[in-house]
Amino acid sequence: MEKGSKRWAKVAQEIQSHKRFLVTTHVNPDGDGIGSGIALMGHLSALGKDAVMVSSDPLPERYRFLDPERHIRTYDPSTSVGLKEEVIFVLDTSELTRLGRVQEVVENRKDQVISIDHHPFRDNFAHIHVVDDNAFATGELIYDLIQSMKGKLTKSIAEALYISILTDTGLFRYGKNPNRIHTIVLDLLKTGIDPGWISEMLFESYLPKRLQLLGAILSQLEMFFGDRVSALVVTQRMMEEFGARQEDLDGVVDYARYVIGVEVGVMFTELEDGRVKVSFRSKRELDVNQLAVRLGGGGHSRASGLVMRGSLKEVKGRVLEEIGVSLPPIQKPTKK
Repeated sequence: MEKGSKRWAKVAQEIQSHKRFLVTTHVNPDGDGIGSGIALMGHLSALGKDAVMVSSDPLPERYRFLDPERHIRTYDPSTSVGLKEEVIFVLDTSELTRLGRVQEVVENRKDQVISIDHHPFRDNFAHIHVVDDNAFATGELIYDLIQSMKGKLTKSIAEALYISILTDTGLFRYGKNPNRIHTIVLDLLKTGIDPGWISEMLFESYLPKRLQLLGAILSQLEMFFGDRVSALVVTQRMMEEFGARQEDLDGVVDYARYVIGVEVGVMFTELEDGRVKVSFRSKRELDVNQLAVRLGGGGHSRASGLVMRGSLKEVKGRVLEEIGVSLPPIQKPTKK
């Protein structure tokens, strides 16, 4: 697992000594996985390399403007993708199983895999792991890689990195080093990208059904533990009623944290296979990554999650119980 100023030397050597590359990310790809992947492909192409990106799931509608020519493919085992590529980049995931169907391409090829991630290290599935859980997005690490190789920040690469950082910092609300976040963003802005247009494409281009679904979810907001915890529930029936997909729920959990006085927001999403997806968001008092890890998941201190088997009622009860014992004591005002 590579850290420190020399961590990119081995990656650069692998890039320089090979021609064909495969880039992939986790299931249900988000802005960081997609943005960092597109930026890396742009960097590789600028070096005269052949690069292709595949994902287990289709690109969500809101991110398709990043790939107008549809270079990112949904994995199809009947094709030769993954067989001819000499090096495989796995981005934004610390677990092999999070690759979905692409896992079959990556497993048993450890000596050809490079993992770049900002989640805490979990699975040793790569020849080279560049992991920095102090980074605020995988896009930050791809930016560092490009800089270390003296690559050029084109407008398209900068746009992809900006989206990576924008989405994974929760619109610049998370991150242990905000000065570094904005220093990198300033460098990206110098390429001429348009933040207003990007925000419009990401956050102001919803279909009516998405907003109707959001209204239905918010109408059932519940409060717990003296209004310090808020919870949202999404059932399969709600998803079917509004013809919604998982990608339509992107960012909805954030609303649970918007309530005054709430320290932890949680959303329970009923899946089709007898499991429940649990998403956590916190403000400042509770590290929800530690909470998620205890329940079998993970993520970041302010945003994390997991998937649990069981009914909605069972999972909700188990998770709320764990949140209850994890909440810090209420600070009593000191007497003057």
